[in-house]
Amino acid sequence: GAAPLETWPVGKVLEDVHTVAMPGSPGRVVLGFWRDDERLAVDDPRVQLGANRVRGPLLGGEPPALPEYIVTRVKKAPVLDGVLDDEAWKGAKPVTLVGSFDGRPLRLRTQARLVYDDAHLYVAFDVEDPDVWGTMRNRDDSIYEQEVVEVFLDANADGRTYNELQVSPHNILFDAYFPARRQGMDLSWDSGMKTAVKVRGTLDDASDRDEGWSVEMAIPFKNLAQVPHIPPEPGERWRFNLYRLEHHDRRQVEGQAFSPLFIGDFHALPRFAWLIFQ
Repeated sequence: GAAPLETWPVGKVLEDVHTVAMPGSPGRVVLGFWRDDERLAVDDPRVQLGANRVRGPLLGGEPPALPEYIVTRVKKAPVLDGVLDDEAWKGAKPVTLVGSFDGRPLRLRTQARLVYDDAHLYVAFDVEDPDVWGTMRNRDDSIYEQEVVEVFLDANADGRTYNELQVSPHNILFDAYFPARRQGMDLSWDSGMKTAVKVRGTLDDASDRDEGWSVEMAIPFKNLAQVPHIPPEPGERWRFNLYRLEHHDRRQVEGQAFSPLFIGDFHALPRFAWLIFQ
């Protein structure tokens, strides 16, 4: 009773930390949400455990290893047109995003590739999406509330300072600097990022079926926070993650990630993957 709902600050993540003695074998967290004396219905049958309980994370075992991505250096930068047919992308390893909360395979595919040169990190997303849409049109609008792809970069891998970069299907950009996890978000920071989007379908028309959209991002090293070397040296290791937010039927939100987080927070820095420069 110390913090009733009406006292919770809007837009701020509150951590309520408890220490629990774990059993000898892994145990699964089961979640229920209540209104008065009634447990609320679960709208996703894939996580329904009966009696309107939700299957949560498995605790007590070793956490899954952090994935790694070896990013190759290219002599010729990709042309930023949203079409992923450049030679640079052909030589880059594709990775498929998974469920951000539990690492499960997803019904709508998102593939990503990364390459770099002396001045830029290049990121490409290829998104399968039957309904490509978005209502926000201004730089640094809260596009993370709709459909978007995202890159988080912790260049010096300190688990504190990092940058967040996003692109929507309308090629609207969001970029921010954080001096610590979810603290001091600085929207005045300008990444200098250049992007291009190609939509395979009809934007903002829910009456037809789209194929998806693709994104190319050119991110200058010189503007990122705490970059160890420009250009990065061979073997240099950054922390990073890749994300997509999908709104099925424009309602049900699904998070996708390269490195699954096992909590509902894209800013979970300890679960960021390793980006290794070749």
